[in-house]
Amino acid sequence: MSASENVKPSVLVTDDDRDNRELFKLVMTKAGYEVVEAVNGEEALTILDKRSFTLLILDLQMPHVNGTTVLKTVRANPKFDRMKIIVATANAHMTLVEVDDLADYVIQKPVDFIEFIHLAERLRVLPYPLGVQKIYP
Repeated sequence: MSASENVKPSVLVTDDDRDNRELFKLVMTKAGYEVVEAVNGEEALTILDKRSFTLLILDLQMPHVNGTTVLKTVRANPKFDRMKIIVATANAHMTLVEVDDLADYVIQKPVDFIEFIHLAERLRVLPYPLGVQKIYP
């Protein structure tokens, strides 16, 4: 087993809705991830300034700093080149071409958590880069 296989994968769950964060936390913990939560984009950027994650789960519509701004900021920083980003949105019309181009995955809320568990497990074992996939209902 290599050193990278010994490292527990980590995820930053960023959503202003507490129930969504709790559901993502439950699923990601079950999939073996260390979970850190952010209540908005501003908090996510503060956390990301201090450390990197294996995965970022990002809501688009949030107060203070929206998910699209976080997405652009993260993708502009080479520090996060290996971090995968899942955008989760309740508003499909918000997934503009720009979001599609920057996110690795786009999923529609409400999330099918059985399918999401499979995605989370798959992200743990597949090598980088995975390529972009969009998951719509």
